[in-house]
Formats: sequence, structure tokens, C-alpha cells
Amino acid sequence: MNKIYVFYCENAKEIETANNNIKFVKLPCSGRLDEIMILKAFEDGAEGVIVLACYEGACKYLSGNIKAQKRIEYTKKILKGVGIEDKRLEMHYLQANQDEKFKEILKNFKKTVSE
Repeated sequence: MNKIYVFYCENAKEIETANNNIKFVKLPCSGRLDEIMILKAFEDGAEGVIVLACYEGACKYLSGNIKAQKRIEYTKKILKGVGIEDKRLEMHYLQANQDEKFKEILKNFKKTVSE
């Protein structure tokens, strides 16, 4: 089974599920996530990384989700440069009450990572 890291904004999603193949990392804001944290996840053996952020306009810190998106785009370039497919890093926007959407994101990502 593939190991997946999920970095999530505490305001976008509350994670209650424990899973041996998924490491959940709670952040005060997705904007606090930096490239090093993502690269470290891959170094630690992650097959893929998902970042969950608030929708645009809903960030408690105003622009954290926009900063996170820019960092994701930059990190994808780094990953490609070291031979890791950029499809192994995804960012999605969620609200706390979108459990079904989160399950669908995770299901689809697991398929993508295993290809």
C-alpha cells in the first residue's frame, strides 16, 4: 500500500481518521506549508502528497491558500527536476463539511499514485 502525506489547514478540514498508510499533518494555515516540508515527505518515503486548503476568499489569514498554491507549483518543478512525477503532488480546496469530497479526492489520488 502506498504511503500518502496529507497536509491540511485546520480551518479547511478536520481529520478524524487514523490510517497506517496515510500521514495527516495539521497546519494552522495552508500558507504555512513550505517546499522543504513537502520535499521531506518524499524523502521520508511518501508516494504522494496532498495539500488541503480553504477555498479562495475563505482563508482566515486572507491569502494563505494563494501562497500555498504558488509553493505547490514551485515544488512540482523541483520534483520534476529530481525525477519525481509532479502528479504525485496535488492541492485541493475544501470546507470542513465536505467529507464525501475528501474521500473522493483520496480515492482518486491513490489511483494516480499507483499508476
